[in-house]
Amino acid sequence: MLQYRANRGGGESIFPYPYSHVAECGLGRRILCRTRQRSLQMAPNRFLDVLNRLLHPQARKHPPSANDLEFLERFREIVARHHSDPGFTTAVAAASIGMSRMHLNRKLRALTGESTHEFIRAMRLEAALDLLPKPLPIESIAESVGFRSSSHFAKVFRQRFGTQPSTYRTQKSAGRDSIRPKSPGKRS
Repeated sequence: MLQYRANRGGGESIFPYPYSHVAECGLGRRILCRTRQRSLQMAPNRFLDVLNRLLHPQARKHPPSANDLEFLERFREIVARHHSDPGFTTAVAAASIGMSRMHLNRKLRALTGESTHEFIRAMRLEAALDLLPKPLPIESIAESVGFRSSSHFAKVFRQRFGTQPSTYRTQKSAGRDSIRPKSPGKRS
């Protein structure tokens, strides 16, 4: 069991009892000062690394391999085939590609920066972009791309593209096609 002993300065030593003689001779303060100096020298680099990872979560240190690109293409095909089914959940997607739900989520997040749910939703919204210029009711477009509720469709469409589906339709018919997806994970 470690015990701490008060040193001559009145405070507790940073060293446990058997090594308290190190603190009494002043060596402990020098070691502590060197440790603090090293951590302060490394702190800006660590801070920038953490900040960079937070600001750019999809940034990878290495480009995706050929297997990763093949996996993404295969998964996109599966989602494109089933995106109109509202029952196509992350669990069904994982089973159709032959992975566990968590493993698929980790792999997609590492490759795209989006979770499986966000990826499927983004593909559904991309399909909706193709259907919105057609003269169909927005409710039927929402159903045809796999949303059970048109209000939920409008909400996630606005979160992703910054505009309502009806506004996008009028802009598209007027010849203005300047819609850009917002960065994933940011909500307004």
